Amino acid sequence: MAAALVCAVPALVCSCGPEKYGPYPSAHQGGSGENGGGSGENGENGGSGQGENPGGDGENPGGNGGQDPAGFSLTDFAELNAVAEAGSGSEAGVGAATEGDHASAAARSSLVLDFRSKTNVTPNSGTQVTESGPVYPRFARMGNGKWILTYHNRTNNACGYDCRYMLSDDLIHWRYGNYMFQRYSISDPAIAGNKRTFSNCIPYTLKDGSTMAVASYRSNLQYVAHRYANGIVMRRTTDGVSWSQTPTTAQEILSGQTNWEPWIHQRPSGRIEVYFTDAYPEIGEHNSGTALIYSDDNGATWSGKKRVIRHEFDHTNHLYTDQMISVARIPGSEQLFFASEIWNGSAYRISYGKSNADGTWTELADNEEGPSDYRWAQIKGAAPTVLIFPSGEMVLSYNRSSTFYGRFAVPDYDAILAAPERKLLEASGFWGTVHEAGTHKMVTAVHSGADIVIAQYCLNHDIKATARTSAADGDNKEWLRTDEALFLGANGQAQATLRCSQDAQNLYFLIEVKDNDLKSDDYVKVFLAPYGTTAPDDKCRSFVSKLNTDAAQAYKGTLDSASDTDTGWYAEIQVPRSDLVITDGKLLLNFLLHDSGSDDELLAAETDFSKWVEVSGL
Repeated sequence: MAAALVCAVPALVCSCGPEKYGPYPSAHQGGSGENGGGSGENGENGGSGQGENPGGDGENPGGNGGQDPAGFSLTDFAELNAVAEAGSGSEAGVGAATEGDHASAAARSSLVLDFRSKTNVTPNSGTQVTESGPVYPRFARMGNGKWILTYHNRTNNACGYDCRYMLSDDLIHWRYGNYMFQRYSISDPAIAGNKRTFSNCIPYTLKDGSTMAVASYRSNLQYVAHRYANGIVMRRTTDGVSWSQTPTTAQEILSGQTNWEPWIHQRPSGRIEVYFTDAYPEIGEHNSGTALIYSDDNGATWSGKKRVIRHEFDHTNHLYTDQMISVARIPGSEQLFFASEIWNGSAYRISYGKSNADGTWTELADNEEGPSDYRWAQIKGAAPTVLIFPSGEMVLSYNRSSTFYGRFAVPDYDAILAAPERKLLEASGFWGTVHEAGTHKMVTAVHSGADIVIAQYCLNHDIKATARTSAADGDNKEWLRTDEALFLGANGQAQATLRCSQDAQNLYFLIEVKDNDLKSDDYVKVFLAPYGTTAPDDKCRSFVSKLNTDAAQAYKGTLDSASDTDTGWYAEIQVPRSDLVITDGKLLLNFLLHDSGSDDELLAAETDFSKWVEVSGL
């Protein structure tokens, strides 16, 4: 079974046997009664029964469900959770969320691979056979909703020749774009045939909806000796098709400065900052660290370099490190969190730290180190990227031995170090990346030979039940697309979401399952336990909804047949409040997806209640 990436913060872990779970009383699950289901003995309210005439209204089992009902539809996980995290709270019963509101409960948060999202892209590198790659993939979601993926084709030593891009509507299907930055010949009386070449392209969408892309440039031959011919260039677009300037006439925003690996960040004030690995010729060829330039007029003009992050690892020769920076704002504050790659003279390690509380940096002089809030050389690896979800959980990715890893925690130094590392993609490559793909999704990528390997992950954390009566009638039309939801779908093509609503009498659960191959023995199981539970007891309850058996469900496809491609199914479960122990308006929840085509998948281990998610608003 594919394991979820679980957030690392101090958490209670217990071990106890699942055999103590009792099934929910049959009068409410619809197990043994002749007219099982609903909330009464005769299934008057159409529950999730499994009797001879399960659920519905008795004589018409199945309520409004059944096979291929009119208007059958399933809501993608990416379309859920929107109101809560957007903060509008406009839908009835859905409260507006606050930035960072899940950080304190991140022990119950997890990232689940979206199996269906995995794809390999083979960019068209043209006829330039001296190139290899593509490497250094980076994403941005443009203002028009489409995605851009940049990369560079590299020389044998991994430095770039040209930077290119691709476009997508869904992060799965990609179409070849064009050159972002293209090498060209430069006049150099000392070296015949010298060219300007480009590396480490990164796109970023600004508050005004435009997308800027920057890259480092250098002299192809003897770039160290020609360090004043190096710099950073920029182009802009609003749609990924029409760009400012051309791949060979891009705007220079830094000139006469050897640099690598730029990173873009826009602060809430609107200031755009471009960070970069800094090579400072005046005080030593090997001197490094991270510097930045910034623009307060939306990129029209740029202010001079400011050195902000560096550590002196060789005091004899005054050699500094901290390069390949990645920066993200900590939700609910102005403060920035960064991770950097360091070279300690013998190996690569990951360092991390924070800016000043207001998001500014203290400028460092030639012989200074900083910032003060900083931990050096913490994790064995290189090429870090940082993603912090609006809800407060963080992903730190990095490469080691051509393997792409990630840690899931909160922006806390000890939590990051304690978090288990997990392989994010099954690919052998380097310079991978993670990027936010929505409030509850991220996209990952790493190069592998001639391909770029891409996959998405879904964020699960505590949810709030929507205040709404949802008749368990096999019709999901009353469920809001903005409800908070949980996701399973790492083990195979079948994937499930779970939502919860409530009124004065009942709790309601909607489980939607996308499945290309429906089987009559497919099912989902929902587990509930009182808030604060640390071990199973007789108050723990489970609910099973089996495809084509329960009343309050519907499906679209052909059961037990491989002759066509099915759509999926959904089920509604109604649970009376009177049969639950609800404390402070909360319950603990877990759920399981059983699909005949893959291993069972659980949201959390059945016996570890510290990882069950909290349902509030009850």
